[in-house]
Amino acid sequence: MLIWSFIIFVDLLMLAAYLQTQDVRAVLSLLWPVILGTLILLYFVLVGSLRSQQSMEVRLNALLDTLELSWEDVGQLDLTEERRDLILDVFANNAMSSEHVNADYRRTRGTDAKGPAFGNEKSDFEPASKRQDPSAHEHDYDGLEGPLGTAEALLEEANKSYAARAQERWEASEQADIDMIEAGVDRLGDLVKTDWFEKNAKDGAVAELMEQDEPV
Repeated sequence: MLIWSFIIFVDLLMLAAYLQTQDVRAVLSLLWPVILGTLILLYFVLVGSLRSQQSMEVRLNALLDTLELSWEDVGQLDLTEERRDLILDVFANNAMSSEHVNADYRRTRGTDAKGPAFGNEKSDFEPASKRQDPSAHEHDYDGLEGPLGTAEALLEEANKSYAARAQERWEASEQADIDMIEAGVDRLGDLVKTDWFEKNAKDGAVAELMEQDEPV
């Protein structure tokens, strides 16, 4: 719209110059203030747009610092394509511009491009490179776990429940095992200490066990 307005305005000036039978210098003297003003206007429009974009990235940075989001979480949000791309760009800029890996990246250091070594020396991997002692940075991991999130607490509760059920099934299996009853022991470890396995050795026992469809 701005470009078309400029073209129409220039055409009107040239028409006015023609009607007044002015020479080229007179036309240029009329045009240069318009051209200069248009360029200045375009400059301020571009600068304002760039500052608005940078301001949006700063606000998104502050927002993402308070949220626990992953790349997968961003993909599931109901966002416009422009907003989603902007958030992903902020993620990438945060990861690449950080000189030192922060706590969030240390938690997922297996996928962090910077890795777990925090040395400041920038060099290629070579046999002659200086070794980074991991023990010198053990304190960097202090207090990283913090309170569990909702999903983490649910997973921890499920793990404890599964472990308790597995232990109950193991103890019940030990108590019902005929071989252990005959040997007069209560634990599988106690049965291993005896000579029961040497006395009851059987060729192909492992292969026979592996061919069973039902769990023992």
